[in-house]
Order: sequence, then C-alpha cells, then structure tokens
Amino acid sequence: MDFQTVLSIISISVSTLATILVIIINLNSVKKIKEESKKEREEVESLRIGRVVENTEFSKKVINKLSRIEESQGTYSRALLHILRTDLLTYTDEIFYINRKRNTRGSKWVNLQSRLDRYNVLEEVIDNCFESYKSLGGNCYLEEKYNESKAIIKETKKQAEYGTEEGEE
Repeated sequence: MDFQTVLSIISISVSTLATILVIIINLNSVKKIKEESKKEREEVESLRIGRVVENTEFSKKVINKLSRIEESQGTYSRALLHILRTDLLTYTDEIFYINRKRNTRGSKWVNLQSRLDRYNVLEEVIDNCFESYKSLGGNCYLEEKYNESKAIIKETKKQAEYGTEEGEE
C-alpha cells in the first residue's frame, strides 16, 4: 500500500466521522426543537382550555364566590388588625401607666413584686398581640411602643433580680 492510498483511507474515515458527528448534532437539535414546540403547543392548548372553562356559567359562579370570599377575608383581616392594634395600645399604655406610678406613695404600683407580677401577665399578652399584629402587616409606630414596653419590663426584672427599688440606692 502506498502513501496515497493510506491518505485516502484516512481522509475518507475522517470525513465519514465528521458526517456522523454532524448528523448526531442535527438529530439532537431536531429533538430539542420538537420538545420546545410540544411545550408551546401544550401551553397554547392550556390557555385555550382556560378560556373555554372561564366562559362557562359554572366557572363564572365559582369566580364570583371566590371574589366574595377574598373580599370577606380582607374585611376580616382589617377588623382583626384593628382589634389587635387597640389591645396592643391598651396594654402598652397600662405598662407606661404602671411605670409612671411606681414612685407615687399612694399607688399600689410602689411595690416591686406587684409591678413585676402585673408586668409578667402583660408581657405575655403584648408578645402574642404583637406577633399576630406584625404577621398581619402592622405598622412600625406600635413596634416602637412595644419595644419601649419591653424595655420597661426588662428594667423592672433587672431591679427584682438585684432586689432594689429605684429610690432605695
């Protein structure tokens, strides 16, 4: 076998291999195109079915009922937010009141233990109220009052821990 024949065989082999590679790449491309067109057809069919279903009397009734339910939930959420806001303001104001009256001689809040007992109850209530209020989208004004109330309670607990009244040092 001469050199020309070997080169011809190698050339034919390489061109055959290249042709096979091009065919495989084209087949993969065709496969991807078919998958994409299938997805597009499914989406178009889904939209068409959605429009058909939307135009039936039953679907109109369902959509109307869902709209009324959504409106009712919005009203309920607003009412619940109002109740939580009112409760949170009431309890934080009570904490502020107790804190103001802690040094008044005639007040029942002069006693550290009675203040602490009441603060423990109020703290649990405001924590629950604030958590619910925040999850419903409450505003930051009440968050400031909540944080101030928590600071007062924390300071009172610290006083109880050290066993001192504010004016006794």
